[in-house]
Amino acid sequence: MVDTFSGAKKIDLQPGEVDVPLRMRVTIASASTANDGFLPFGSTLVSHSVTAHHGASNSSSTSIIADTTDAGNTIIVYLQHTTAYIAGIYHVTAVGTFSITGSTRQLVRQIDFNRVYMKDR
Repeated sequence: MVDTFSGAKKIDLQPGEVDVPLRMRVTIASASTANDGFLPFGSTLVSHSVTAHHGASNSSSTSIIADTTDAGNTIIVYLQHTTAYIAGIYHVTAVGTFSITGSTRQLVRQIDFNRVYMKDR
């Protein structure tokens, strides 16, 4: 089960564009007895990594990722257009590591976003 992207439109990267934000917010359950979140109650984001690849060729395309950061339980990926890779659909994958209150265990969850289109004009 993956968390949903807060938005329904695709992201078009046109030549010259830099720092186009993609936010992946992870919802946390509202109480220890509630089942209304992507992660258990009390979870916090500890670290993250982000990768990208071309949908058709499956080749790595980390050059479209300008930077990443996190704020609270949101992973923010800043995308940029690059001529180093071919135009088309790109898949952005964020892997977050989360800790749970009262536990030394960590959860690792993967979040995919498959609507990044890099244009060639």
